[in-house]
Amino acid sequence: NARFAVYRASTSPPAINGLSQVGSGNAFTPVTVTTTGGETYYAQIGTPEGQGGLARLATLPEAQRQAVQARLAGSGNGPLAPMAAPTIASGTISVTPADAPLPVELSGFSGSARNGAVQLSWQTATERDNAGFSVIRDGVEIASFRSTQTLVGNGTASSPKAYAYTDARVVMGRSYSYTLRSTDRSGEVHSYDRSVSVELTAASLPTAFALSPASPNPFNPSTTLSLSLPEAAQVTAEVFNALGQRVAVLTAGAMSAGTHPLVWSAADQASGLYVVRVTAQTAQGRSVETQRVTLTR
Repeated sequence: NARFAVYRASTSPPAINGLSQVGSGNAFTPVTVTTTGGETYYAQIGTPEGQGGLARLATLPEAQRQAVQARLAGSGNGPLAPMAAPTIASGTISVTPADAPLPVELSGFSGSARNGAVQLSWQTATERDNAGFSVIRDGVEIASFRSTQTLVGNGTASSPKAYAYTDARVVMGRSYSYTLRSTDRSGEVHSYDRSVSVELTAASLPTAFALSPASPNPFNPSTTLSLSLPEAAQVTAEVFNALGQRVAVLTAGAMSAGTHPLVWSAADQASGLYVVRVTAQTAQGRSVETQRVTLTR
């Protein structure tokens, strides 16, 4: 696995023994270091076999090796060439090797408020060994491909792919900021600079009582439905098997206007057809929605 390291030089030009490593990571991940200002930094891409943390570039794929050598003035344990702007002002800097792009190329990322929830969508131009995405809201992960089918990646793909996620755990009147992370099949996590901000207003509230299709369906072991409420209501969501027996209660109580996720984890149930029934009681009356879901083992 290629690595990317950032060094601080105590001599100029830098000698091997005059370099102090201040950050390292996967070749496709930015390295962040803190500097007090006026220091000179150097970068090296390579494999872990090199002495003193400096690697032999000859073991890299040919196209990447040529790009790196042209940029770093030599390979192996020879002298390192400075970055394009080697003198860094005080603060925190993030350095990414220009010849090693992130494994997923995002071509678009957008978000909007709809039916009391936040609808996110993004597109990729290319993907390499992409296991899937995680959705980050205000710096905290709220969804991952490990538990949400729609976030599973397409592995390696050279054609555009589209993704979407609905964040229903939001509060009216608030603004939220979202970013994405991808995880490759080796387990490396990659962050992306693109972000979107979405504000929830009264105009984004649902206009009618509705139960969205379950996703995934068929499923194993869990599935999620979204309930849209145009006004506050007393809500009961139940699951029945093919014999009409109630096997689960997803929620029972007061809910505010907006869109709410209903998650059923059926790990203790047998394969088969089930019916989800949602009842909402308001001052205007009673509404009922049902939906069939299929559990497969």
